Amino acid sequence: MVHLMKQSVNNPKHLLIKDVRFIQRVKMKPYINILLSLTMIGCASNPGGYKSEESVERKLMSLTEQEVVLNLGAPSKQVTTSSGAVAWTYRDEANGLTGGKCTISLVIKKGKVLSASVTAKDRSWVSFPLGSCENILGNFK
Repeated sequence: MVHLMKQSVNNPKHLLIKDVRFIQRVKMKPYINILLSLTMIGCASNPGGYKSEESVERKLMSLTEQEVVLNLGAPSKQVTTSSGAVAWTYRDEANGLTGGKCTISLVIKKGKVLSASVTAKDRSWVSFPLGSCENILGNFK
């Protein structure tokens, strides 16, 4: 192998395809390790273990107004509709590689969540599911 490597350094035309693959594997190994580490971080779950916007929406629909406040805190915006329901909006923009923009909208009437909508625009593939909603969903279980 050393002889082939020496020969290939002196004359690249003699480099065998097998040797090229070996060299590429050796050079790529640190990058593959970094990629795997980032993937593992990316697959980490949020505190509640939610993997999709729909799963958060389903959970929110089962909560009362008081439970929403306990889990998410006070909304960023509240608007009373003509039907007497209250529309709550939570907005946040998380920084960093795992951040992005998150909007959670709820319609609450008589202390019960009537509808829920979660929009998570994660900044990159490194963001774990709902990474952009990390600040809002930080204590949501």
